[in-house]
Amino acid sequence: MSSAQYMADVFRRHGVVDDARLLDALSAAERDRSGNLLDVLVRAGIDEAPLARALAHEMGMEFATALPKTDQLPVQLLREVGFDFGFARQRGVVPVRELEGGALVVAQANPLDTVALDDLRMVLAREVEPVAATPTAVADAINRAQAEINRTAELEHKGAAEAADDTRADLLESDEDAQIIRWVNSLFVEAVKERASDIHIQPDSGRVVVRYRIDGRLYPVREAPKNVLPSIVARIKIMAGLNIAEKRLPQDGRIGFKLGQKDVDIRVSTIPVGQGVGERIVMRILNKSSVMLELTDLGFAPDRLDLMHDLINRPEGIVLVTGPTGSGKTTTLYACLNKINSPDINILTAEDPIEYDIAGPGQMQVNPKIGLTFATCLRAFLRQDPDVIMVGEIRDKETAEIAVHASLTGHLVLSTIHTNDAAGAVTRLVHMGIESFNITSSLLAILAQRLVRVLCPHCKEPYTPLENDLVRLGLDRARISQRIARPASLYAKSAFGGSPAARVATAIAAGYPATLYRAKGCQHCQNTGFQGRTGIYELLLVTDAVRSLVIKHADSPTIRRCAVDEGMDTLRDDGARKVLEGLTTIEEVLAATQDEV
Repeated sequence: MSSAQYMADVFRRHGVVDDARLLDALSAAERDRSGNLLDVLVRAGIDEAPLARALAHEMGMEFATALPKTDQLPVQLLREVGFDFGFARQRGVVPVRELEGGALVVAQANPLDTVALDDLRMVLAREVEPVAATPTAVADAINRAQAEINRTAELEHKGAAEAADDTRADLLESDEDAQIIRWVNSLFVEAVKERASDIHIQPDSGRVVVRYRIDGRLYPVREAPKNVLPSIVARIKIMAGLNIAEKRLPQDGRIGFKLGQKDVDIRVSTIPVGQGVGERIVMRILNKSSVMLELTDLGFAPDRLDLMHDLINRPEGIVLVTGPTGSGKTTTLYACLNKINSPDINILTAEDPIEYDIAGPGQMQVNPKIGLTFATCLRAFLRQDPDVIMVGEIRDKETAEIAVHASLTGHLVLSTIHTNDAAGAVTRLVHMGIESFNITSSLLAILAQRLVRVLCPHCKEPYTPLENDLVRLGLDRARISQRIARPASLYAKSAFGGSPAARVATAIAAGYPATLYRAKGCQHCQNTGFQGRTGIYELLLVTDAVRSLVIKHADSPTIRRCAVDEGMDTLRDDGARKVLEGLTTIEEVLAATQDEV
């Protein structure tokens, strides 16, 4: 029996592949010179995890759901022995951890290949302890280890060379240009893999420090000799189409590339720092494959989601999204467009900048330097027979007036505005000079939002909170009882928007101890305890009662109290819902929301 046939027998006994696909793959594997059935099945689109688990079970091996991070790989050892990464890729093996006593834990994509382990023992002169992993995880560990070895060697060489001779040739003519190219490219690859939203590169105390912003927090990830900073800056400027000779003024640019099947855009900003210290670079990563989410993915309570679907399907009116920079407003607007985007609807957008290209809508890039402002775009849109208009931001009276006019003449307008809460958007429009009757005639709703980190599902741990913690979050028994008893309204048919949090809240109101969750940290979340972010929302509908207050020029706290009385959930209320659902922590919600009276 060949190795491919034996592997097919293993998969058949474990029921991980149906017989028809297994026979086709077996025929392909036997025609393939390598005869690796596992690779053939993965290329055919079969989920690799059950396949790898079946092989691990067959050989009595541990299956690793995740391999160590780059800084935990035995990179120095591999570098010293001149590890053959070509062999590693061909046989699907890589050392991932050094044990006490010198033995090495080796990740293996094909546990049936015992010869590869024997070869490794001989090459490394070490005892090896194999663990099974998916082919993708093994390949990723191989790439990370090799990239780290290359990066360390290149920067050490370049730093030493420049320290010895400060006179450096132009980067475009340098033989060492390829070293910096690889270093910068690996920076982008690693950042996308780690789900970073921003990359910070800055000089600091005689060195170059690189930090990634992941789930809203900055984490140091790399250091390099200070002497290589000019080369790094120059390389990034070249990629972004910036002037590498200009080091005294801030510059902005954009980089676009493909990473596997992903289209990635990077917004680049450079500024000079210190007195001749160098330049600081911040890059915003725009991963096109991660932004086009559905509204159902954004964290709305079921009842609020129904309201959002109703609002964005209205034929006319204005829906505003408000919140600070980085609160996910653009993602929400794109999700709204994604929901209603169809061939029979003409959608036009004015953006600054266009963050993501969308198939269907016509997108315009605002450019104030040539007089192409949001207001100019809006005027042009009205002559383009639009059904839906998205405006990146309402910043001034002129833009607001045209948006109001567009909504009153039969168009749905989606836009953002910077205020602390939903009610504040109404008074902001009044302060811009928009007449109250125009606001009440055109405005449909305002959505305020924030982002909170989501607990890692692999390591979050349950605990019983203190009564004071529940009180701070508005989850004391008295308030919960009031919310549960609240009758159905325009906002919601049930407590907590019809979400599972209502069951937990009912138990608290009955006097049972609450079980919440807190962060712990594991290898899946880089020991942060969190993995990803979700939104918390405050949706204010412009009802008759709210319109009456706007006409009377009421302040935002009065409008807010009116909306709450009618059934609106505040940002903290929605955050409390996500705490009860076990999605985030009390601390995350308290940090993201203001005290509410």
